[in-house]
Formats: sequence, structure tokens, C-alpha cells
Amino acid sequence: MPRRSPHEAGETWGRGQLFGIVPFPDDRVYWFGTLNTSPGAVFSDEHGTVRVRFAGWHSPIRECIEATRADAVIRHDIYDLARPLDSFVRGRTLLLGDAAHAMTPNLGQGAGQGIEDAATLVLLLRDVSTSELDSVLARYNDLRRKRTATILQRSRMAGRVAQVANPLAAGLRNAALSLTPGRLMGAMSQRIHAWPKPTPQPAERGDPASAQLEAAETKRPGLTTIFATARRAFCGLQASCRPLGVGHCCGAGRARTGHGVALLVRLCPVTPALVRRR
Repeated sequence: MPRRSPHEAGETWGRGQLFGIVPFPDDRVYWFGTLNTSPGAVFSDEHGTVRVRFAGWHSPIRECIEATRADAVIRHDIYDLARPLDSFVRGRTLLLGDAAHAMTPNLGQGAGQGIEDAATLVLLLRDVSTSELDSVLARYNDLRRKRTATILQRSRMAGRVAQVANPLAAGLRNAALSLTPGRLMGAMSQRIHAWPKPTPQPAERGDPASAQLEAAETKRPGLTTIFATARRAFCGLQASCRPLGVGHCCGAGRARTGHGVALLVRLCPVTPALVRRR
């Protein structure tokens, strides 16, 4: 992949594992690594496990790991909702953030969607009378369930693609990414990060926020094609793969086992250089 600025964040994707680096303005670096493993896996030496699993990876990954104190490594499974909730609202009680739509960290949208939830509520509740509250909460439910369900699913798929373990599937993934224009990747990211500002009530001829959301969902041939192709390419290979991507657990009374381990840490000064695929 192209060389990046030392001050840019990025990920390196391998087979069944990935490593990400996020530089901070104060010369510290936050890094994370994920491994395909069984849920609840325990390592006697978590720092040593990271060192071994990423031993052959490019600089500055090794330097980041070596510069990290062993007691600074934090390990946990990764979970998301097995399926979107049927509703975020019950009576005058509502859910927002991870309580409503816990998702994998692959798109970096967990906290962001919680902020969107809060911002949506602020706008919808502005100058609203008590008699209008039920309809406003129903509107919040409609807007936020649609958007978060889409992002939750795409984040899950991104994790599966990023951590595919089968060599052939990983090769197909790398080839597809190499052929994807940078402007398309940027457009895909923009669509995820662009927040359709809601209106308190749907307009007579269609609500701008709903229309914008629907248009964003129907005008994504690049993103849809990439994920659809990835899904078709990988589904026939999963039988021979180790478990893919991150885990899934707990959604509306259903549970699915997790397969992801995240190893997270903040560390002392290290300058990240380029980010490549293995």
C-alpha cells in the first residue's frame, strides 16, 4: 500500500489477524491487534502472545509491541448484536449508544453512532410539547434503527473480510483492495460518516432525513458491490477457514459465539511509518 504520513492512523491486514496504529498529538501511540480465536481464550502471557503472533510483521509494529509494558496490555473478546433490536423505544423509555446497537470496532463507529443518537434526540426534542413526545420518540426509533442497523452489518462484514484466515480468500481480498480506486474508498467512508440531519416531523412529501438516508442506501454501488463480492467469494471458503472476524453475541434474546480477541494498549513514544498488507 502507499506510504502514509507518520501522523496518520492505519491498519495492516494479515490472515486471521490485523494490527492497527493510531498516533496521538502528544507523541504517544495507541495500537490494537486482533486474532481469530475461540471466545474467552486465556493467554498466560498476553504481551508475549502479541509479540509472537506479530513477530514477522513490518515496522513499526514490532517496535510498538516492544515499547509496550507487559502490564499495559488489555485483552477482551469483541462482541456485537446478533441481530438489530426490533425497537429502541418502549413507552417513554429509549435506548441509545451500545445499549441499542453494539457493533464491532472495524468501522470506528461505535461511539460515533452513540453521538448521532444523542444529537438526533436533541434536534427532535427541541420545542416539543408533552403531547407530541410519543410521536417524536417513534420518529427517533425509525431514523436511528435504519441507520445503525446498516452500519452494524457493514462493520461486522468489514471485520470478517479483514480477518479472513484462508490463504486463497485473503489473496482475493488483497487483490480486490488493490484494484479499488482511492476515491471510491474515500466516498465509501464519507457515506458512513455523513449524518443525515433529521427534522422534527416528516415532511408532507417525504422527510429530508429519511430521503437522504434512503438515497445513501440506494446509491452505493461501489460499497454494495465490494461487500457482495466479498461475501460471495468467502462464503464458499468458510468451511475450510478458521472462524472469521470478530465475535457476535447477545441480541434481542439470541446469542452467537464470539471468535475475536482484541489486544489493546496505549504506549510511549513510537513513530508509526508505513502501513501495508501482508
